[in-house]
Amino acid sequence: MPYLSEIQHRRIIEPNGNEVGKLADVALVPQGQFPAAQWAILATPAGEKTIRWAELAPEIGHFRLRSRLDSTPTATLPPEALRLARDLLDKQIVDTHGAKVVRVNDLQLSEVDGQLRLVGADVGLRGLLRRVGAEGVAERVAGLAGRKLPRGIIPWHLVEPLETALTQTQPAAVRLTIPHQKLALLHPADIADVVEEMTADERVAVFQQLDIETAADTLQEVEPEMQAAIVSDLPEERAADILEEMDPDEAADLLQDLPEERREELVDLMQKEEAQDVEELLTYPEDSAGGIMTSDFLALPGELTAAQAIDLLREIAPTVLPSALGAGRISAMVDQFAVWTRGYREGVPLAHGYGHPRLVRSGPTPVPAYLAQLAALESDARAAGGRWAALDAERRRSILDAAFTKAGVRALPPRPTGQHVVADLMAFYFRSSEANDDCYNALINRGIERMGARRYKTYRVYEKRFQ
Repeated sequence: MPYLSEIQHRRIIEPNGNEVGKLADVALVPQGQFPAAQWAILATPAGEKTIRWAELAPEIGHFRLRSRLDSTPTATLPPEALRLARDLLDKQIVDTHGAKVVRVNDLQLSEVDGQLRLVGADVGLRGLLRRVGAEGVAERVAGLAGRKLPRGIIPWHLVEPLETALTQTQPAAVRLTIPHQKLALLHPADIADVVEEMTADERVAVFQQLDIETAADTLQEVEPEMQAAIVSDLPEERAADILEEMDPDEAADLLQDLPEERREELVDLMQKEEAQDVEELLTYPEDSAGGIMTSDFLALPGELTAAQAIDLLREIAPTVLPSALGAGRISAMVDQFAVWTRGYREGVPLAHGYGHPRLVRSGPTPVPAYLAQLAALESDARAAGGRWAALDAERRRSILDAAFTKAGVRALPPRPTGQHVVADLMAFYFRSSEANDDCYNALINRGIERMGARRYKTYRVYEKRFQ
């Protein structure tokens, strides 16, 4: 499987064998999971020339033009096109799966059905070594030490470019997409982690393009010092809209950190009801009891505390999630599910984290029902002889089957629906992009048959449990 560094600067020859230049860059429009190369930028004695990628035929060590250079039509790149070397190499990129900012060292390409496609970003040491021609040597040295060089490939469908500006000195055109599909699919806490690694201009660009609810949730997750900087840099109307959607106590704390003039301007632009709640909290000293209270409240059933519920769900999870994940990943999946419940908002589009987003609105928070269901499972476990983890697998499955029947769960939900907490945990994993990663990675590494079969078999085992 080729990398950009391996084909960049290859010779370009005409049908008669005359060398007329070198491949300077490859361009494409970043659409779809693995976009196809559409243009080649050639470095010729007369300067750069852009042609359609189809005008080139790959051969060993070089590319051959299908006709003479002077008779090959010059193409024009559309504004949305990306030049891979110029716009992506050494640039920051958001890994939307791991929710972190990384730097691109090389780009992985693949020939699929006669088309050269961009399939991954190499963010590891191998990418740097490959570009300087030292990958083979480093691999042999690592082999002598009994180790392997790690691979740092992120599948292309899991990344989102960051650069925002187009300047005369830096013509790189890596822009935020509109709408900001991939970054917006992250949980607000993950977006906050990414935002904290960005420049001030990049942060403003993100908060300008996120929907208001997501922007408010994300801002609440950002460090307080950075919150004030973001709100100061945003246009007043946009900042006021975001503050309206925030919890009143969070909005009041943020406003306390702003200059008085800016604070008053933003409060004046907020809706009357939200502004009154915030102004009331602002009358209290910041560190007083009044200053840290909120005008909102959340009522939870008394059967279990939130911490007890999460601990119990960790005990239950190994019964319904694949054992191949291992104890660490199963526990982490429960933590991610708990974070999702904490960030749950009623009436927003369900477009985060389940692999198959649908344009429907979320209902009331399922947390009270979840707590009651977990309390019922704990009670059933004790009636059956002890804590959940002490029961045998057959007894645990029997309790879950009865709970699913009582809740009306007859199939794996398309996403967490609130019917039952354990079914929703399963949907949270099995319908997620994380559950599909092995398939995508297998495709990229030409192992789709073996790994895809294992993934499908595991999926069918758990799906049949609900039939």
